[in-house]
Amino acid sequence: MTTATDLREGAQGFRARNLEPRRSTPPEEQGRRLATLKRPKDRAEIRLTWCEYEGHPYLNIRVWAEDHDGQLWPQKERGFSIRLRELPDVAEAIAEALALADQHLANRPRAGGGRRESVPAPGTDFDEFGGPA
Repeated sequence: MTTATDLREGAQGFRARNLEPRRSTPPEEQGRRLATLKRPKDRAEIRLTWCEYEGHPYLNIRVWAEDHDGQLWPQKERGFSIRLRELPDVAEAIAEALALADQHLANRPRAGGGRRESVPAPGTDFDEFGGPA
């Protein structure tokens, strides 16, 4: 005959076995990583990876963000791929962006002694949405 004590012990054992949070591991990154852009403020990084799907190569650009355990996971809604035929257009756009960035830096006012007035403090990253990251 089952007693109340037996039921309590059974319930506690069941909780211990089945209600513990599951520890899972992030998927392995596929392809060859070309670059990693750290985003410490977001506890994330942007990974540029050369991948292949069914014999078709592409460039994968994806945000990997930390979970509560500090593991990085790919974010399905925060990434995209660039097909081979699109790479030349992307390269030209990046070249243009570099030229515009050089132009922007050249036109910034300089403080006395040749140092730029708005140089971020060492160790800070620029945040395109509002100042130092």
